[in-house]
Amino acid sequence: MPIETEIKMDGDSMGDFMIYHIYTSGSGIVILVLGILNISFGIAFLMKGKWGMAVIFLVLAALVFGIFPWLIRRKVKKQMERAKHLTEPIRYIFQEDGIETITAADQGKASWKKFRRVVWRGRVLILYDDKRQAILLPVEQVKEQLPAVIELLRRKLPASEIKIPASKLAALNKQG
Repeated sequence: MPIETEIKMDGDSMGDFMIYHIYTSGSGIVILVLGILNISFGIAFLMKGKWGMAVIFLVLAALVFGIFPWLIRRKVKKQMERAKHLTEPIRYIFQEDGIETITAADQGKASWKKFRRVVWRGRVLILYDDKRQAILLPVEQVKEQLPAVIELLRRKLPASEIKIPASKLAALNKQG
């Protein structure tokens, strides 16, 4: 039985996707390592009583872990407000043979063979295809269909490629 859902992309979900995408890339991992080093240096300088240096390194860590993600989210929200076509409704139909996507301007279907990975990040479920393009499903908008969608994904994709936290799965199992 097909599972149908219609979403309207929002800035928060797109922000979660962009932060995940940026911070899991090669350069994003380097930035995270630098943030961890800044925290380590900050703590080391605190332990030595060098308050000025500790503050500098802890401020740099705050930039990496707090300010940069905030700036990314803010920029994404502004872009979403300007690009109205990004917020137009998208209808997804999850079927045994693939996912059909329907927009006002286009329609297409992708078989399950094309999908490689599923990740739950913040407020969005991300389905990556073999070209590293993604289908974004804002969790709040697909709440009713989410357990059925995840069950279908678990049947159609390798378990090693489904990255959904156990806590999220447990919460879904309690709902459904």
